[in-house]
Amino acid sequence: MKCITIKEVAQIAGVSANTVSRALRGESGVSVETRQHITEVAARLGYEPNIVASHLRTQKNRTIGVIVIDNSNPFYAEVLKGIENACKSRGYQILISNTQGDPAREEQAIRLMFSYRVRGMIIDPVPNSGDDRVRLLLKRQVAFVLASHYFPGLEANWVGYDDHMVGRALGNLVLDKGHERILFFGGFPGDSTYDDRFAGFQEALAHRGIECRNDCIAHFHVDYDTAYRRMKLLLTGPRSFTAVLAYNDIAALAAMAAIKEEGLLVPGDVAVAGVDDIAMTGLVDPGLTTMHLPKEEAGKLASELLIDCIESCAPPRRVMLKPSLVMRGSV
Repeated sequence: MKCITIKEVAQIAGVSANTVSRALRGESGVSVETRQHITEVAARLGYEPNIVASHLRTQKNRTIGVIVIDNSNPFYAEVLKGIENACKSRGYQILISNTQGDPAREEQAIRLMFSYRVRGMIIDPVPNSGDDRVRLLLKRQVAFVLASHYFPGLEANWVGYDDHMVGRALGNLVLDKGHERILFFGGFPGDSTYDDRFAGFQEALAHRGIECRNDCIAHFHVDYDTAYRRMKLLLTGPRSFTAVLAYNDIAALAAMAAIKEEGLLVPGDVAVAGVDDIAMTGLVDPGLTTMHLPKEEAGKLASELLIDCIESCAPPRRVMLKPSLVMRGSV
């Protein structure tokens, strides 16, 4: 598709390119009649401003890069909503990239943001893959905020959740329901979210004098299909668990589907709990008991933290949001 240029608008309008530029930017020195005429010509021709070129000319880029792990997960839709609304209110726009949990794609996304000269980045880093790519941001002295996942020992802006509380609260919940054989389902050690939730879960078990058994831990990178297949496999032999504490709601919903397909009842035979409180958790039968994470608020706070850092060189801060239990019928 051919892009209409300012020169072409100027030629049709019968004015100079500089006059067109000033008119479309709303600057003074252009009469009301001329401005209206130029605007009408530009609209008729389908002219769209080249924002990137304008940023390079004026050095006033107000674009923020946002890099997420999996934008097909409804969790990120709510986070992105908070980011977009907060950025818009502060006069910034966003450029979104999805890594699909791949470190190579993450590095490509970061370098793409460099090429667009973004003012800063909000990034949910790929877990279990080291912090080299995030340190690239430090090396380039680009303002950034980590979202959800973090790297211990790396001093950086971070907005996330009290995941230790998540693991402890869900552990206590299923223990209070009489379950002692609880499957911790999904994720890998080395992922800050997993580590904090698992530590909270272990604390809940230890407080009751219950040992966390190796056959009640299932490690895998979470997506719906993988979680479904893993649960089906776990149900083929003697079942070592009566409750499932899932890494997130996607894993929990997949587990519920597999459990019900095997003719088992939720929660009668197997109780299931998730984390995130994504939209569909209240639509399944039974509804999924989960920990609500304030996702939109996290996106808003991450944006405000980043913009404050961009505009006033504020020192790094860590913001931890509190989750809350949403009790439904699956436990």
